[in-house]
Amino acid sequence: QGSRLGLWRDQGSPEDDDAAGATSGGDEDSAEGGGSRRMEHLPNDGLGQAPAQAGYIRGFHQICVIRCTACTLIRFPRCTEHHTLMTSVTAEGEGMCHRCDGSSARAKGGGTCKECTGEEVMEWWMLSEEEAAYMHSAFPAGQSSIDHILLQCPECKSVNFPGTEQCLIINRGGQMTSQSGRVMREQDYRAVTRHVTNACSNVPLTEVAGRLTVEECLAAAQLIGNTPEAEERADDLPVGTEGSRHVNAPHGLFPSPLLEATQTQVLAHFKFVGRLVGKALLDQRHLDLPLSPAMLKVMVGHKLSFQDIGLVDPQLFKTLCKLQEALRLYTETRQTPVQIDGCDIADLGLAMTVPGYDTIELCPGGADVEVTADNLEQYIEGVTAQVIGSGISKQLNAFKAGFDEVFPVRHLQVYSAEELELRIRGDVEAWDLDTLRASIHADHGFTDCSMPIVWLMNVMTSMDKAQRRLFMRFVTGSPTLPAGGLRRLNPRLTVVRKEAEAPLRADDYLPSVMTCANYLKLPDYTSEEVLRKQLFMAMQEGQLSFLLS
Repeated sequence: QGSRLGLWRDQGSPEDDDAAGATSGGDEDSAEGGGSRRMEHLPNDGLGQAPAQAGYIRGFHQICVIRCTACTLIRFPRCTEHHTLMTSVTAEGEGMCHRCDGSSARAKGGGTCKECTGEEVMEWWMLSEEEAAYMHSAFPAGQSSIDHILLQCPECKSVNFPGTEQCLIINRGGQMTSQSGRVMREQDYRAVTRHVTNACSNVPLTEVAGRLTVEECLAAAQLIGNTPEAEERADDLPVGTEGSRHVNAPHGLFPSPLLEATQTQVLAHFKFVGRLVGKALLDQRHLDLPLSPAMLKVMVGHKLSFQDIGLVDPQLFKTLCKLQEALRLYTETRQTPVQIDGCDIADLGLAMTVPGYDTIELCPGGADVEVTADNLEQYIEGVTAQVIGSGISKQLNAFKAGFDEVFPVRHLQVYSAEELELRIRGDVEAWDLDTLRASIHADHGFTDCSMPIVWLMNVMTSMDKAQRRLFMRFVTGSPTLPAGGLRRLNPRLTVVRKEAEAPLRADDYLPSVMTCANYLKLPDYTSEEVLRKQLFMAMQEGQLSFLLS
């Protein structure tokens, strides 16, 4: 989402990095000069790789729906060849089967209703498997169709078919009425409606009049299982729009050059992020926000220099350094052509625009102006200004303004950039046996000498950084530790024995946790290998849910 809003500098895909390396040459470390030490910071190292279907919204299906504006008749378009509801969107905005090619049957609005000759419109619903099954099972017996009022979340588009345990409600004069004549209200169902995300759990639901037929309800219930689950996508992208869901910033988050078209929205978001970071620091709460070392330097009051581009984009920095060297030789000797790694400047195909941002021109009509020996200095200065100067100054000012609403950002000058990162994100210390013995409290069936406790410590000392983050989020709910490491965890990490119930054995169980108390329930495994296997299974599959809590 940050990438689409222009919040953070996106480093591109691995393929882009390879292409950039071909231009800049080599892959050795940058930012060697300038007298500033390269900070060891926490990149976004893939935390949350756990659920195998993390890219899908479990139990929800984004389906195409046709509804008549006159008689409100609802149809669920479906593919008769693959026996599935329609979930894919064509370039023309029409609905089609996810397995069919472009010549297959499609669903679209603007047609004429076969029942009343009214106009049909196409809509996209988030339909859960539970609602599809209930819609069919609670359809009034002996009736072929009913006038219904369904409830839809205006945010996530999830739909709910209100009713009692026995029967769907009926639309009588615009009121939701049960079979017994009781008038139901939207508020009665708001608390029990299942949403795609908990962020909109208390949002008032929209009442949508619709005529349901037993044939369509049966089809939806039968075909929902063959229909692919909805993919996670950015909240404000329209259905069917392709967009980046993630920011690939291996060197940390840093503002991207500001685009005029999105300036108002971007600055508002930066102000919010500043307010969020300030509040988290004030309340001593950690944010898993991998800020770039350059961003942290700005927050503690340092001014950025040309060398700091190496902290933001090492490939770009190496290219600019080579351009600077080529410019220096040209200024001293006036020999042409100007070359980089044996390649003429003119053959690089560079235009007077910011690399990666073709709409940001470094001079009037810059997209049509080639970079030559005569304007090379202007190009270097312009790119530098856009990456760490005027191109990001408004975003940084908005961030500071939001931060100042909590407490003055100038107070952060007492920290170094490294210290500030520990305050924001917490610690990710490497664990040794002495640290673990001083930090883990064995209780309720275990002692410090119990073999499962010894094996657990051995496994923990062998974890890499990504695995330590997974372990900490599984056990504590936070991927990082307080400043000072595991010893400073409060409450203290406690490991207790998890009893097995016959006929199952301890090796059949996964560890479970109480994150609110930093409490790990560990079965009395028979070997270190079994413990490692089951613990890693729990760490991977127990993320983002309460299955093992």
